[in-house]
Amino acid sequence: MRTLEEALKLEYDSANANVTVSGVPIILISKNTFGVLHKELISVLGRGAEGVLYHAGYEGGRKGFKHIARWWDFDVKDREEIISAYAQMLSRFGWLNLEDVEVDDQKNEVVITAKNCFEARKYAGQADKPVCHYIRGFLCGFVESAFKMESLRCDEVSCQGRGDEICKFVLKPMFW
Repeated sequence: MRTLEEALKLEYDSANANVTVSGVPIILISKNTFGVLHKELISVLGRGAEGVLYHAGYEGGRKGFKHIARWWDFDVKDREEIISAYAQMLSRFGWLNLEDVEVDDQKNEVVITAKNCFEARKYAGQADKPVCHYIRGFLCGFVESAFKMESLRCDEVSCQGRGDEICKFVLKPMFW
């Protein structure tokens, strides 16, 4: 497996307003700006915004796994390598600090705990329910792709955005 610096090469092309990470175009946006966008989407669209954010995250997690596997050059069958690579990447990108990933193959269930999720920050513990909809979707798409699990759903059962100590995500079969 490559090191963090080898895997995540940040390149700038100011003449074309282009930033890439290992060849994948990205945009840079402050957490505050994203937080304002997030809160406005929820305020205007209500539960519909949750679905939009979740689906966008899901597509990013599902499609992004191929890029991540190529960047890191890890064994796609080694869960520990995959989790290690993702933990480093998510922290480096400022998304969250991955605390723990528990996989129960018998139940086809995954429990992920994290701190400092970028979606939760703007709420500063004041939300009345979990708010990490993009992250929920991203984790669902990632787990389905990385761990070869199908038709999962991801529920956030605790959230720093509403004042909980951690963000905890439970992934389980959509139809059970």
